[in-house]
Amino acid sequence: MELQQVCKKKEIVFSCFNLYTLYISFVYSEYLHEYFGFHSTIIWRGTILKLPPNLHASWNVTIASIPIFSKMNGYVPSKVATFINIHTNKGNVKKILYAHFEVVKNAGLLVVFKDNNYLDIEVIRFFKKYSEAKIVLVEEGNGLYASSCGQIPVRTKLIKLVLGLPKETSYAQGQSNLWDYVICKYPDLFSKTKKREAILQQSNVFCKKYMVSFLKLFSNNQTINHDCDCIYFSQPLSEDGLVSKEQEMQGMSTIFDNIPLELHVGIKLHQREKRNKFDELVKKFPNIEILDPIFQDLPGEIMYNYSKPILLTPFSSVATNIMFQDLDAVVILLYKYFPLPEKTLSEIEKVFRGKTVLTGLEECGFRKRQLDTEKEDIVTTPVFNEIIQIVNS
Repeated sequence: MELQQVCKKKEIVFSCFNLYTLYISFVYSEYLHEYFGFHSTIIWRGTILKLPPNLHASWNVTIASIPIFSKMNGYVPSKVATFINIHTNKGNVKKILYAHFEVVKNAGLLVVFKDNNYLDIEVIRFFKKYSEAKIVLVEEGNGLYASSCGQIPVRTKLIKLVLGLPKETSYAQGQSNLWDYVICKYPDLFSKTKKREAILQQSNVFCKKYMVSFLKLFSNNQTINHDCDCIYFSQPLSEDGLVSKEQEMQGMSTIFDNIPLELHVGIKLHQREKRNKFDELVKKFPNIEILDPIFQDLPGEIMYNYSKPILLTPFSSVATNIMFQDLDAVVILLYKYFPLPEKTLSEIEKVFRGKTVLTGLEECGFRKRQLDTEKEDIVTTPVFNEIIQIVNS
């Protein structure tokens, strides 16, 4: 059956939770609408970003926004608050999906970016119950290639059971049996224990055509202005318990001790990092700055494509995405400056094995880019073979 015929009969639904997943959904939706007149629906469960009010007018999608409830914390015991929040949110998911039941019933594809978050699991199960939609998991980060979440203690499993969390929340990302296809950059690294299909992500979703549209929609800007030679894409290492706060600050200090002062470095904070996290480092090193808050939610890949700086990061998936698109990218991985757990190190080295990356700062001094030079877009016309392949399957 031709794609145009499929599109007239079926909807594609995207379940998003941050600007990165919203951007990927935006690009796929814009492409399918522009070339095939296909309509999409966005299920939004973001807790930080407020969607722009003109989204419906600017973007040909339906928005089903799920209110996330977390207001009991601090008023009742933590486990009780968690129980109330979980069940309130699960109820909100069902309420919103019942309100868009025609969309659910007619869905041909449900595209998700996580399969081990209880809200996504609730969405997936609803679609499996009330539609014939195929479930597509799209790579959102390097966590997809983790082999497991480790051994879950029996006590933790019992607590999750009492709280009403599904068993899949204890799985590593991509290890549940809830989906039919996974779109990822490295299918050969993905576990093939299940009888499901891993499809190579071929499209360059970060081409300028779509980046400009997205930026205009969310910030009324069509470009990104900064004068950084390097951008450090930070990660919540201490927040995630991978290292202590002291170990993280010590590692960061060592990193910036080894970067030449003539290089201007901008730190792009992760969404879960506080604005004042690196204040002491900024005071100590005059060549570094915390980038404007507008950049904190913005996908790092968009920032990179506008200026092509040297990319510094412990092991962010931004590095994976950029190296996948731009073979000339200067990427310096800095995970060796932090005493990370052996399991984490193993997963990092699995993802980056065979890739041309640097793991030391000696390259910074002579790999500086001239940012005022006109940069050529990596790909001007994107292709979306992977999503078309699934729609036609």
